[in-house]
Amino acid sequence: MHKQNPSKGSKRNKWNFYSSYPWFPYPSAWIKSLILVVIMGFISRTFAPIKILEFIATSTQSPEITTFFLIFTLILPIAAIALTHHCLHLVINQLAPSIQAPEIGKIEGFLPNIISWWEGLYGWSVIILSSLLGVSICIFLFPIFNLNFSIDVNNYNSFQNNIIGIFGTVWIINAALLYHFEYQVKQIIISVYSQNR
Repeated sequence: MHKQNPSKGSKRNKWNFYSSYPWFPYPSAWIKSLILVVIMGFISRTFAPIKILEFIATSTQSPEITTFFLIFTLILPIAAIALTHHCLHLVINQLAPSIQAPEIGKIEGFLPNIISWWEGLYGWSVIILSSLLGVSICIFLFPIFNLNFSIDVNNYNSFQNNIIGIFGTVWIINAALLYHFEYQVKQIIISVYSQNR
C-alpha cells in the first residue's frame, strides 16, 4: 500500500488552507508585524521622542525648532525600519544565504538598499494605519471600561488595563493584514510581469 509522504501532505494542507482563506495573513506577515512592534518599542524606550519634544519646546520657546524636531521624530521610524531590515538580511546573507529572498539580492555595506527603504516606508504606513484603527476601536470600547482621554494610562485599574491588550491585539492583526495585502499586490505584479515576458 502506497504511503503518503508526510512533508508533501503538510505542504498540500498548507496550500489548501491559504487557497481556501486567501485573506488570512501568511506567517511572514505575522513575523513582520511582530518585528515592527519590537522596533517601535525600542525607539520609544531608547529615544523617548515625546519627552525630548517637551524638553525642546520648553527650553527653546521656538515653534520652528519644535516643529522641525516633531517632523524628525515622525520620520525616524522609516530609517529605523530600513536599517533593521538591512542588518537582518546582512545576517541572513552570512548565515543562511539559501533562504534569502531573490528580490533582496546581495547585501553589502552598512547603507540600506532600495528594498530596505521600501520596507521602511511601508512599515511607517503600517504603523500609522494600525495605530489609527486601534485607537478608533478602543474609543468605541471606552464606555465599557469607563474610560476617556482625560484619564492617564498610569491610573488604569486592572480591568481598565484590558483596553491596552485589546489595542495591541488589534494593532498586530491589522499590521499582519496590511503586510499580507502588500504580499498579494507583489504577487499580482510578478504574475503580470511574467505574462508580459
